[in-house]
Amino acid sequence: MINVLKKRKTRRLYKMKAAVFGTGQGGNALINLIASDYEIVACFDNNPDKWGSIVSGLSVKPPDKLLDDNPEIIWTGSLNADAAIDIENQIRGLGFGGIIKHASDFKTKYDLRLAELRLIGNEIRKRKVAGAIAELGVYQGKFARELNQNFSDRKLYLFDTFDGFQSEDIVSERGLSKAKSGDFSDTSEATILSHMPFPEQVEILKGRFPETIPDQEIQYALVSLDADLYEPTRHGLDYFYPRLSSGGVILIHDYNSTQFPGVKKAVDEYLNDQKLFLIPLCDFHGTAILMKP
Repeated sequence: MINVLKKRKTRRLYKMKAAVFGTGQGGNALINLIASDYEIVACFDNNPDKWGSIVSGLSVKPPDKLLDDNPEIIWTGSLNADAAIDIENQIRGLGFGGIIKHASDFKTKYDLRLAELRLIGNEIRKRKVAGAIAELGVYQGKFARELNQNFSDRKLYLFDTFDGFQSEDIVSERGLSKAKSGDFSDTSEATILSHMPFPEQVEILKGRFPETIPDQEIQYALVSLDADLYEPTRHGLDYFYPRLSSGGVILIHDYNSTQFPGVKKAVDEYLNDQKLFLIPLCDFHGTAILMKP
């Protein structure tokens, strides 16, 4: 009987050997999400500049080393579904016959960022945190729609150029990201408003931030900071945090982004200057939470 129990216990403790292919933002989040369920033995990337770098304690390897650690399952880290299929085909071409799963499938089924928003919204209402809602960096309005839906009784201020990244902000990105002037310009105010379930609560402030800051003094309960770039992110913190209600929250998108590292640079500078702390979240958007005491 004792031997049987030992065998059962051994089976329960066994973890499949897993590898992650793709060590960008999605791959990094994925490693943290699956680490309790798998023994992660290796990570791989097609980018030679990443080979030899360390991700979660593992050295990033080139694809031709894929079979060296005998993984039983490989997760692709790309958040783009088409790119994930391309990587799957590449993995099969390298001779791997085991299980392949995709971070993009996980993200499609479980959007942790939206789940976080709903939980935070419940807390804001329960604790009667006063103030309006805002988003800096709206793009096509997917997250703005959720903000409007979850806070239908509150004013929603949407700040965006609606013309993509501005050349003045790109200057500060040199050496940080590959962002270009005009990126994310395929949007419009009319499109955004047409997607809002409560458009009467929405006020759009078009233009380069902080030039679009309203003249009236506004108190905020929750802010989505999704500006992608160093300059508007820093201006956003300078404006919104002092106007955040006690118990209010700033959701910082791309804080742990490999595509837009200027966000982390701006946020860390602000935190150090103001002696503040944030909580990073394990979602595929690299989100972090800054809460006002």
